[in-house]
Amino acid sequence: MLEYKLSESIQIINRKIDVSKFNQDYYDNLRRELKKKVKKSVDIVLINFIPNEPLDELWKVWALIELQMEFTEIIIIPNTYFTQEEIYEGISHLRPIKILWTY
Repeated sequence: MLEYKLSESIQIINRKIDVSKFNQDYYDNLRRELKKKVKKSVDIVLINFIPNEPLDELWKVWALIELQMEFTEIIIIPNTYFTQEEIYEGISHLRPIKILWTY
């Protein structure tokens, strides 16, 4: 008898984002923090950025997507005012990813 075992482990990181403070230093700090938090032993990493208000600039959305891509292939789009088409336009040239639209 063949027996299959599903043993994928998942790590979910929820991180609040202060949209008004988002700049290069803030981004660098987020990156350092994620490097410390992501466990090498897990199979799937999900990073959920939770902005204190919807993101109002596309570059912020794209920056958070690219940051997630450093650690995982499953991307969670943070709360934003932009449409899926507008967001996808800026990331379509990147490597193939799985996108979770949460809004």
